[in-house]
Amino acid sequence: MADGIFRQANAADIPAVWGIITDAKALMAASGSTQWNESYPLPSTIEGDVSRGEAYVIEACGRLAAYGVVSFGGESAYDNLSGAWLVETCRYATVHRLAVAAECRGHGYASTFIDHALRLAVGRGCPSMRADTAECNAVMSALLLRKGFVRCGKVCYPGVARGERIAYEKLL
Repeated sequence: MADGIFRQANAADIPAVWGIITDAKALMAASGSTQWNESYPLPSTIEGDVSRGEAYVIEACGRLAAYGVVSFGGESAYDNLSGAWLVETCRYATVHRLAVAAECRGHGYASTFIDHALRLAVGRGCPSMRADTAECNAVMSALLLRKGFVRCGKVCYPGVARGERIAYEKLL
């Protein structure tokens, strides 16, 4: 596991988080992915994550190494899965918007973030964790599969920019 402190993000973290997100958008665009673009996520998306208490970071070497959302409020897009969830429940955790700072990539921070998110979910008594990603996001798909998530089908987010996503779930 990569070293670092996993903690809830706060308003003071937003500029550094936005830098991580902006860099991740550029990396996705360079690889041909349109999952994240100029219309998503936005600074207001990150501000909302923080204000809802769902934003988490890994702090390492005096800077933010990773950012992501761990939500316990459900995801409306998951109600219309084309496929089958491993467990039918209204209580599950969700990981969204996971990104690692450019200079920290390749050091295990995304994997570490998922490990911490799973522990949070277990601590809250969730029977499973769910996530989704674009078909073209091979890095996130590989990470989820390595962490024991199972591909369950597809979900669709409204709006052209968001579109169809591959849905994953892991039993806890």
